[in-house]
Parts: sequence; C-alpha cells; structure tokens
Amino acid sequence: GDLYIDWKDTSTTSSSYTRTLQLDNAIGITSWTRNGIKYTEEVLVSAPQNAIVIRLRSSKVGALNFSLSLDRKEHALVSYSLRAIEMTGEMDGGNGDKGMAFAASVIPVLNGGNIRANNANLSIENATECMLVISAATDFSWPDITMRGPDPLPVVRKATASAAGKSWNELLSSHVKDYQ
Repeated sequence: GDLYIDWKDTSTTSSSYTRTLQLDNAIGITSWTRNGIKYTEEVLVSAPQNAIVIRLRSSKVGALNFSLSLDRKEHALVSYSLRAIEMTGEMDGGNGDKGMAFAASVIPVLNGGNIRANNANLSIENATECMLVISAATDFSWPDITMRGPDPLPVVRKATASAAGKSWNELLSSHVKDYQ
C-alpha cells in the first residue's frame, strides 16, 4: 500500500529545497521553506522497532497542517480512528487458494495540534511536530512456507504502539546503534 501525506498549503511556492541521505546513521532528511516557515522531514527505518518512522517539524509553532491516508488498489480495507490508520487484507492466492494476509498501521504522535478522523483520512492540524510510526507485516512464514505465520494485524499494532511510546531521540539512538 501507499501512505499519502497531503499538505494543506501547497498553493504558494516552496524554496530552499534540500534532500540528504546520511549514510553514517541511515537517515533521509528533506527540508524546504514555504511562507517563511522551514519544514523538515526525517525518515529512518528501524529494525529494532520493526517500523518506519517519519518526523515532520516546522520552524513556526502550529504550522503543520496535512492529511494522512493509506491506499491500496485491491484486496484491502482501511480504517481511520483518532489513534491510527489501519489497513488489512488478503492477496489473491490464485486457483481459489487463500492468499497471504497483510496489515499495516500508522500512528501519528503530535507535539501540539489536533487530529481529526473521517472515513477517508486523518487530518493533522496546527501541530509543530508530528512523528508518524508505520509498520507492516504479512502472515508469510519463513522458512516453513507450508504453514501460516501469525495474524499480521496484532503484529503491526504491537510494533507501532511500542515505537510510538518512545521519543524520536530514543528511536534514533536505537536505530543508529543497530545500523552501525
């Protein structure tokens, strides 16, 4: 599936756009300025947490305003609550066979601002910082592919809840220690 971050103010021009990949600590950083406000997006993929973590920040208090949605073209059900976005589904196994089950979860963790949920997205309004904690899993069982693994939804719920309970600095430290 795909995670979409749709910014509310995209009608004005952005400037000072930069993208950096820090190979020494495996973090991608993107920054840009719009209306005199600097926005920063930092991304890490944490093996210890089994999660992707995106930290979005603005240089002005309350300047983060965007919506989040998950999408997949087929075989998926997406639900939205004030706590998380969840996607579940099952691939077509072919020949009438049961396919691989999958699940994904996204938990936004805000510094300031509010979250609103509807049937199509989560809206993040007036935040200064937002950490998006994302995890995905399937019921594929390796090395014994003849057996199904655990239901993937509880697996992703546990991973996202655990990571969302940690600060960015704790997640970063654990990630860098594991990476190096």
